[in-house]
Amino acid sequence: MIALLVARGFPRSVQPADLSLDPSVRFQWTCLQEAVSAADREITSHFALGVGVDERIEANHPVLRAAFIKSVTTQQRMLIDNVARLFDNHDWDSALAFQTAIQKSDINIFCTLQGARLEELDQQTLRVLILDRLHQSKERQAAREFRKALQK
Repeated sequence: MIALLVARGFPRSVQPADLSLDPSVRFQWTCLQEAVSAADREITSHFALGVGVDERIEANHPVLRAAFIKSVTTQQRMLIDNVARLFDNHDWDSALAFQTAIQKSDINIFCTLQGARLEELDQQTLRVLILDRLHQSKERQAAREFRKALQK
């Protein structure tokens, strides 16, 4: 299985080993390892997708593309701790386009938080997950702007 870790607030060139001190990333990594162990499989490759706090993950992100290519060429399932992380900082239209592109690809994605493959999630559940993540992104952005305004 191929593990994809989404590390928000880290540079693009981040390596999974560089994230060992971050509590959120340690939790994500533990979730991925537990899912792999429960499936009686092993992680053959791991990727850390580092993105800025306000950055939107695009389908052509170099690390995401590399993970997708590895998944398709090796016919291995990609494991993501929470697929909704991929939709941070999107708006609804771009999130929908991104979701459609992923679902139409040959990539077999397993979402550990949801306990299912991406294609097994019903559309209503996926819609709620994405809308919730978009709302969280907006709240975080508003909080950052408020803190900046207070500092001035």
